[in-house]
Amino acid sequence: TCRAGHSILLITLIEDRGEYKSFVDIAVENNYKFLPVQLTAPKDILLKRFRERIKSAKKAGSKISVTDENLFLKNMSRKFFVPDNTSKFDSSKQSPEDIVGEILKLLN
Repeated sequence: TCRAGHSILLITLIEDRGEYKSFVDIAVENNYKFLPVQLTAPKDILLKRFRERIKSAKKAGSKISVTDENLFLKNMSRKFFVPDNTSKFDSSKQSPEDIVGEILKLLN
């Protein structure tokens, strides 16, 4: 994909500094801009959203990857590597459109 010149949006949780460096190296090697971004929200908001996704999936007859609330909470408590230069946005305080607008400004 990089060699074909396609834009990439990597959505992942980064385990450690080594994994982060691998992503940065790939970006540099392919002349990509690498912008780490973290979307956050308070735990109660995330849990409410999770429950709404479960309800919505059941209603639509579709499946989502995690349906167990205890597993969701366990996953949410895991610690991941967040680089110092990460731009952070609280999705409980900003709309998706506003967050995207700010990220686009950072990319330009």
